[in-house]
Amino acid sequence: MSKGGNIKVAVRCRPLNSREIGKQSECIIQMDGDMTTIRKPDDGSVKSFSFDHSYWSYDKNDPNYAGQQRIYDDLGVELLNHAFSGYNTCIVAYGQTGSGKSYSMMGYGEEKGIIPLSCHELFRRIEANTDPALSYRVEVSYMEIYCERVKDLLNPKNKGHLRVREHPSLGPYVEDLSKLIVTSYEDIASLMDGGNKARTVAATNMNETSSRSHAVFTVLLTQKRHDAATKLDLEKVSRICLVDLAGSERANSTGATGARLKEGANINKSLTTLGKVISTLADASSATATVPKKGVKKPAELFIPYRDSVLTWLLKDCLGGNSKTTIIAALSPADVNYDETLSTLRYADQAKRIKNKAVVNEDPNSKMIRELQEELLELRSKLTQYQPIQDGADSNIVSNVTIVDRHGNARSFSKEQLQDEVQASEKIMAELNETWEEKLRKTQEIQHEREKTLEELGISVEKGHIGVHTPKKMPHLVNLNEDPLMSECLVYQLKPGKTIVGRLDSPMQADIRLSGNNIQDAHCYFENINSVVTLYPGKSSVTMVNGQRINKPKRLHSSFRVILGDHHVFRFNHPEEARRERDSLQQLQGSSSGTVSSPSRMHAIHPNGMEEDRPEDRPDSPMSSGSVQSGYDWNYARKEAVINAHMLSESSIQQMKDQELEVLFDNIAKVRYMRKSARSESRAGSNIDDDLESRSSRVSFSGRWHGEGPLGDDGRESPIPGLESSAWALKEKLRLAQEEVQQMNQQKQDLESKIQNLSAAEAKSDELLAEKALMEERLRLAEEELKKKLDEQQKQYEDKMKRMSLASISSHHLDESQLKGKLLLPLYSDFELKIIHRTLKRWKERRSVQMAETILTNTVSVKEANAISHGLDKKVGYQFTVIEGGPFANPKSFWENLSGSFQPDSDEEVPIHNLKRPCIGVRVIDHKHRSIYIWSLEKLKQRLERMRNLYEFGQPKGRRYSNLEDPFYEVPCPRYTFIGGASVALKSLSRLQFLESVVPIICRITGNTLGRCRVGLIPISRSDTKNRLSPSSSRPDSPTTLAPSRSTSRGRSRERSRLGNGKSEGAPSPVGVGDQISFEISILAIEGFSEQHYTQVHAQFRLSNFGGIVSDSSEDKVDKIFTTEPACDFGDKPIFFGFTQTLSMTVTPAVLEVLRNGCLYIEVLGQAKAEALTMWEKWDRDQELLSQQQQQHIQDSLKSGLSVSSYNSRSSLESLISLSALSDHRSEDEQSKHEHHDILASIQVCELASEGDYKPVTVLSNNVMDPGAFQLHQGLQRRIVLSLSHTSGKQFTWNNISSIQVGGLRRVDAKAGSTESPSQTISLNIIPEETKNYTLDGTSKLVVQASWDSTLHNSLDLNRVTASGTRVMMTLSWTVEAERCPEPIRFRMEVGVQIQERESKGPSKLTAFLTSTRTLWMMNGLFQLILKPIVITKVSELWRMSTANQYVRGSEFLKDWKPRGVSLVDGFEGRTALIDKQEEVERTRQFLHLQEACNHDGTMDVEEKGLSNEGPLVNGNLDLRSRELLLRMVQLWKWKPMSHEEILRKQEALWPERDPKPPRPPLNFRTETKLVPKSETVSKKGHLYYPKTKDEEWVKCFFVIRRPYIFIHSNSSELEILAAVNLTQVRVDYKHDLQEMLNKKFVFGLYTANNVYLLQASSREEMCGWIEQLDQFFDLRQIPT
Repeated sequence: MSKGGNIKVAVRCRPLNSREIGKQSECIIQMDGDMTTIRKPDDGSVKSFSFDHSYWSYDKNDPNYAGQQRIYDDLGVELLNHAFSGYNTCIVAYGQTGSGKSYSMMGYGEEKGIIPLSCHELFRRIEANTDPALSYRVEVSYMEIYCERVKDLLNPKNKGHLRVREHPSLGPYVEDLSKLIVTSYEDIASLMDGGNKARTVAATNMNETSSRSHAVFTVLLTQKRHDAATKLDLEKVSRICLVDLAGSERANSTGATGARLKEGANINKSLTTLGKVISTLADASSATATVPKKGVKKPAELFIPYRDSVLTWLLKDCLGGNSKTTIIAALSPADVNYDETLSTLRYADQAKRIKNKAVVNEDPNSKMIRELQEELLELRSKLTQYQPIQDGADSNIVSNVTIVDRHGNARSFSKEQLQDEVQASEKIMAELNETWEEKLRKTQEIQHEREKTLEELGISVEKGHIGVHTPKKMPHLVNLNEDPLMSECLVYQLKPGKTIVGRLDSPMQADIRLSGNNIQDAHCYFENINSVVTLYPGKSSVTMVNGQRINKPKRLHSSFRVILGDHHVFRFNHPEEARRERDSLQQLQGSSSGTVSSPSRMHAIHPNGMEEDRPEDRPDSPMSSGSVQSGYDWNYARKEAVINAHMLSESSIQQMKDQELEVLFDNIAKVRYMRKSARSESRAGSNIDDDLESRSSRVSFSGRWHGEGPLGDDGRESPIPGLESSAWALKEKLRLAQEEVQQMNQQKQDLESKIQNLSAAEAKSDELLAEKALMEERLRLAEEELKKKLDEQQKQYEDKMKRMSLASISSHHLDESQLKGKLLLPLYSDFELKIIHRTLKRWKERRSVQMAETILTNTVSVKEANAISHGLDKKVGYQFTVIEGGPFANPKSFWENLSGSFQPDSDEEVPIHNLKRPCIGVRVIDHKHRSIYIWSLEKLKQRLERMRNLYEFGQPKGRRYSNLEDPFYEVPCPRYTFIGGASVALKSLSRLQFLESVVPIICRITGNTLGRCRVGLIPISRSDTKNRLSPSSSRPDSPTTLAPSRSTSRGRSRERSRLGNGKSEGAPSPVGVGDQISFEISILAIEGFSEQHYTQVHAQFRLSNFGGIVSDSSEDKVDKIFTTEPACDFGDKPIFFGFTQTLSMTVTPAVLEVLRNGCLYIEVLGQAKAEALTMWEKWDRDQELLSQQQQQHIQDSLKSGLSVSSYNSRSSLESLISLSALSDHRSEDEQSKHEHHDILASIQVCELASEGDYKPVTVLSNNVMDPGAFQLHQGLQRRIVLSLSHTSGKQFTWNNISSIQVGGLRRVDAKAGSTESPSQTISLNIIPEETKNYTLDGTSKLVVQASWDSTLHNSLDLNRVTASGTRVMMTLSWTVEAERCPEPIRFRMEVGVQIQERESKGPSKLTAFLTSTRTLWMMNGLFQLILKPIVITKVSELWRMSTANQYVRGSEFLKDWKPRGVSLVDGFEGRTALIDKQEEVERTRQFLHLQEACNHDGTMDVEEKGLSNEGPLVNGNLDLRSRELLLRMVQLWKWKPMSHEEILRKQEALWPERDPKPPRPPLNFRTETKLVPKSETVSKKGHLYYPKTKDEEWVKCFFVIRRPYIFIHSNSSELEILAAVNLTQVRVDYKHDLQEMLNKKFVFGLYTANNVYLLQASSREEMCGWIEQLDQFFDLRQIPT
């Protein structure tokens, strides 16, 4: 190809990849023409190399950029030219991993490489041939060399590794390598694509699709020309070898472990051999080119180690033989790959000196056949030397035979080798003598065999689509499993003849091998004769068909269940039989419309002993029963087996053991008891009416039998009895009470008869009269007592019935209609329900104390967020605000939704729209984006964790799997800010009267009036229904329709009177339920705004104002918003909108209530400017300053004895807090010391091993700072082992781990991109075996296990194999119950997992040693637990919860910024009341205007007519109820409210002298947990000795100081953390006496807040170094030298 026959060498430099850009690598390669220069990063020295081509592909914008087409024009075209000339050609791509070899050879996407372009051009030239005497034939082969073994990528039948042989004529070749004929480029592309998919690739740190094998794609081009003169066919055969080598790599760079490391070793071995071959060939070529001088001895011939590697052996002709070869050396320009790039350049520089001897392959077949025939004759003649043919011949056999080939090479063969050579030569001869038709037929046979083999495996190949399916004709068995996902995964075909079933480890021959209990060596066999399958059970084998154990042959039909042994359950499928039954059934249905019964088979025994199936043994046909075969699952098969097992005869019962009889008797007793209970319930219900009895029996018997009884919240059956059964029990008690009354009545009659007897005797004595009076008195008392007792019992029974009704309501979730009267006893009337709802609503709105507590406890968080923001110059501020409810709860602009850019973050546990209102939130004043928006406190706390990390450690560099979004802002940031709101009463629409009004626009935060808005309400039409529904009779869910709306912007103002009188057509009647009304809402203009504060101002209202109406066109059932166009460039002038919206709707009771008493709420929004943001910050400061001044004035007045009655109007909350804070109280944080404990959490994930126990999986970590990811396997049962430990001893005692949850799944790639994974959060089942212990050194450990079924998450990421470089992150949370903590302690930790294939193995110890990847067995997390005393007893002591005085680093730079206090809550209540009054005034004003118009027209509303007819006047005087109401109102007006000081003084006067205070109960604590991030800075590390317990010897451990902790590890690898010691309040102590007592040197002590640690160093210098790092103020001079 190049002059002198040298190998042509080209180098190509690719651009930097993302990994190299992330490391900020520099380019060290320069190219000038064919000269390539590399610069050493350390000292800047350069090395230059010259090649045939130097391709600069670093920058596409460079004018010298070399693309794929240019490389093909230079190399590929020349390769094809030589191939068509009859030469063997070869292109080899060489370079390190990720240098672009595969890209140059194959290409990616539309940028095709040399191989596809050359193949495409090859067939283009063949198609362009017009010479009839010239024909072409193309054959291809594709193989890979993986771990020094050759694999055929085109023929799946060659599953084993192919053998590499060498022939004197052919050279090295691969035996049995398939060569397929192709006729077009599409055939080559298809074969190449299939081969590439079968090729071994994997991901490394340097390349995500790293080739792990060498690929050799060979194209055999045969040119056949018919010579008319000689009538001979002359052939030229060219071999085109296209080689894509695996990249050279270093284990440290690629991060290879396990199989990847083994692959890399084999790759490097083959490439090292290739380098040796290139070097030796270069030296040999140089020696040949040099002419030796006379008298100088000729140098010895160099040995070329071709056979040291399979790769070099197969490339023997390409590197130093008959081939025109080109080598493409791929280079990486990064300085981090300097060594690999320089090695590649050196290899390429050596390769350009190699000389090949390429010759034209003229008619190679004929020549080769002749040479092979001669060689075969010689081999056969030599072979006869080993076989004497005569009896008298010499019996001495020659040990070895020497053969000299045509090149003069002598080779020695033994008998076996000679026979092997003869067979190989005969095989080659047969291949060469094959005609084209025979080769084509052989190719078709291989293809047919390939498809047949795949079809037998259940894989269909049809038009390029491959899929798994069950056989369509062959009878087969499919497995059934208790896990539905594992069912029907195995298919066993029952081919014609016998299919034997045996044991897995049995030496006997078997087609189906099973393992487990009761599986015999020759268990059974299936016989398939003419598609009739018969099962023959083995002797005494456990073989069951349809739940019955058989001992005779039985014929199988489709859907029969077969159980082999104890655990193997199968379903027999016969596709042909099922198809015949379906066809016959369709014919029967077509011929007769009535019921057709199929002929049943008679139960008989065949002469051969085979049992024929009975009709009852046969399952119903799928077509007849409507069921499918999938209905016969594992549960069905096991159930019928159990049922048949219990159908025992008397003889079988006699043979049962005592234990089996006991179990059977217990089961029969349970069933008998259940049936008796069912009968008793049915008999008991017979006293009730028939309807109740039938319903009760259905619920109690049928519902419970089928599992349809009432369920509780946890899914279990509710413990509350049925309401009907309880009613029967109460009636039974009433019946007993009535019998008791009858007995008492009998006693009464006896007494009366006795009195009558006395009267009849007419006894005149005083004793008899006295006795009579006494008896009458006793009788009267007995009657009263009996009546009283009956009344009490009746009341008790009624109360109990109500409680049972309430219990039934809570368990069955009854609605309001059932509350009213669909129970045994009505609970509440409509009036009572209305009062209850109103009271509950008011109670829920009273959240002042809770909001004040929230402000006080979270002040430090808001302060810290502002301090961090100021320190990092983020230009954003945070301040408390009140998130109100009602119509302005979610003021979001319509134009923000329309752009689609604003989607709130999903990092909140509780979204802001789900919070209970009113509540405390955070107002974010974003100066960077010029916007104001609201966050919840939970969201701020979550963002604060990320803010701290940025503040402490800065922007993370090189950290993977972290969220890099800026936590200081909303992403994306909203553009529009809510300015204020206005409300317009809708009563005029209920009277169909026009109204145009000017309403104030009120700021919902400050309560100030910002401007005014002109709004018009214009009724258009009303269509009365024929039968108008009254509100009481109408249904609440009446259909509400919205007519097509129109929105117009009119250029001229509409001048109308403020109120229309409607005289033209008479006064309209008011709107009623069922009417269809149409009206217009006009937002004409607003005024009072300045563009210095806001721009893009617009107004909007929502459809939900009208009774919760939702537009029919809304797909997601969201609220529809009607808005004006945003206005700008208005300066200080009024903004004219001229907006009109037409609405049409059907009036429902809810809509009518809104029209009569509701309002239309208008939201005004705009883009805030810098002056508006500053104004908001100033308002917060002024409000807090005013509140402090008022509190100071109160304190001064009380100290001086003045009255503070002027402040009695303040809210009770602020007054109590301010009065309690008169003295210099300390906060709760300062008064009650917090407790700090460090909790070390260790997490292990264990999987079920083959031995039956659970073993922990490995955790692969990239570095010390990376927590790693669990390497899980598909389809295995898992457990999570959670271990918690602390070193606080008995100071912190915990009880148990109460719950563990897993959720929050997301997929994170190597570029820190996070993708949410749709999943569910599940609670794990905790195994009761929980361990808790306290050791003598103060360490407490709590270990628990929980079963984890990852399929319950319903997440695809946990079921499929995780892509390389990707992790699945999930949130593991758990709660711990501890003493002194009323609420469980909550922990939360992020855990990463990677799903591997089921058979993949973890990395070996050698891999972990050679690579930077760390192999761990657990994942650790360090938590700081803060216990805060709970001392709140009343509202006046809320100041104890204040965190305003806590110091936050950087808060001194906040200048005059202060967090809002409790005054925010008081101000909100006052402003809310003021706004409500203003809205009430507007509604009253409109009502008066409407009333005046009605009086002027002589009309009156229906409601007012009702009031006038039933007014309070009776004959001109007030009735009693009205008079009482007026008197009560007058008393309320005269009542003077008492001040808080007066109330306190009265209470103190009433309180008696108290005894000394009782002892304080033990404090309870509220908890707070923080996950402590590990610091990257290591202050000091090394080995120290310390005693683990008092009695044990001192152990040597590895200590690492990562402030503020010192971590104790078992060894220097830092894989296992034994403990973590907090150095925040550590004190170091050194005592010489202590050393003498312990008889040890260099001992010092560490005193922490919760424990003491003794440590021993190896020398004084080392001890001083540790002490200096631990305590900088320790005087080292006190340590003797």
